Amino acid sequence: YLSFWGAYYRYEGLVCFINYIILFYITANCLDREAILRILGTAIFAGAVVSLYGLLQHLHIDLIGWREYGTSRVISTFGNSVYFGAYAATVFPLALAGYLIKWKAIGKKQEASGRKQKDRKCETVGNKGFSCLLSAFSCRLPWFSGIACLLILSGIFVANTRGAYIGFMASCVVFTVLIRKRIDQSMKPRLILLIALISCISLYFILNPEVSPLKRFMQTVTTQTDDNAAKGTPKLVGGAASRIFMWRDALGIIKDYPLLGTGPETF
Repeated sequence: YLSFWGAYYRYEGLVCFINYIILFYITANCLDREAILRILGTAIFAGAVVSLYGLLQHLHIDLIGWREYGTSRVISTFGNSVYFGAYAATVFPLALAGYLIKWKAIGKKQEASGRKQKDRKCETVGNKGFSCLLSAFSCRLPWFSGIACLLILSGIFVANTRGAYIGFMASCVVFTVLIRKRIDQSMKPRLILLIALISCISLYFILNPEVSPLKRFMQTVTTQTDDNAAKGTPKLVGGAASRIFMWRDALGIIKDYPLLGTGPETF
């Protein structure tokens, strides 16, 4: 039962994974290129908005007051800084791709199809407003994606979670490997500008002791002594130490159930 439906509040059992597979199949086979681009654009837009809200929280400006409920870290609209950082690290490569990719041909194609379907898409006031917003967003997607890159990068830093930092660095490596052959001379000026801005933002947050990723990783290890450790011996503390125990137990479970495991949500 637990593996099928998932644990309370999480619900990441077998049903959840089946839904993921169905959504992926529908997206890959039933949606055209323009619809997928709109979905990706919406994800980038959402990432920019929540990152901007996270920056406001970092500056002690919380319009709703969510940080008053048991946390002092930046949580944006997610309620948890880990979830916020994970989402920001996920959409950052999308924003980066949206900034670098060639949109001239796509824009012309969307403009032509938009003229043909304008009346059909704008039948109601609600649909008209939403369609016009998407159209304006698509026309300015490269530069908006560049601004979103900077906002989302700032969101990753203010979330100040180790998982988000590691995911961000890994995604940058994979992104570089995938796109390096597609970069031509027309992309280089924009790429140089973005790298310069990213470097300035990264340097600011790295030197800021409040949200420095270096300080965050250094807090993982301590040399303080206790009754069971030699003087000056480094050891893991906090969440990192508990994860070591989790991974150790997970290896034991893999050893006992090597083929099918114990099922989702049973660890």
